[in-house]
Formats: sequence, structure tokens, C-alpha cells
Amino acid sequence: SDIHFPNELEVYSKLIKVRPCVLRAADGSPVSIWHAGSLNTGSLSSLSSTDVSAWSHAVFEYKDLWVSQKSEEQKRLVGYIQVYDMQGVSLRHLSSRELMDKMK
Repeated sequence: SDIHFPNELEVYSKLIKVRPCVLRAADGSPVSIWHAGSLNTGSLSSLSSTDVSAWSHAVFEYKDLWVSQKSEEQKRLVGYIQVYDMQGVSLRHLSSRELMDKMK
């Protein structure tokens, strides 16, 4: 993908395997792939909350702006595609207090 976000290498290598906006659908919509089972809650203490937040805000702001711009241009509501690979997701992933605190 030619789209890059702040702190992406640290987030992708330490927290979760994810590729925001890595592909384009046939209609041009951005496609993101999330490997939820790769979430590494053990590395959370080595990640700055500010860095994770900056990455998260940039990813979702980009998608929000894309949807707003394309909807305005096409005079219809458009969206983006998120693909979640849930293989390996466990209760440990879903119940991590530290993760919830980082993602605020």
C-alpha cells in the first residue's frame, strides 16, 4: 500500500498484524485486513499510548475523510471494507484491561 500512518511499523510489529487500506475493492473502496488473533497483549507495556492513539486516529480519520469525500462526489453513501481474520482469538485478547486502556 502507498498509504502510511504514524507509528505504523511499531504498531504492526509489536501489537497486531494489520494492514489498513492495503487493497482497493473493484469500486475503489479501501480494504483493510485485521489479523485479530495476532494481537500481542504482552508487548503493550513497550508501546506508548500516545503512539498507538496517533496511529489509530490517523487510520480512522483517513477512512472517515475518504468516505465523506467519495459520498459527496458520488452523491450516495459509500463505505470501506474491513476483513477480520478471527483465527486464534481467545478470551485473553478480549479481556485485556491494559489493551482497553491503550486504545482509549
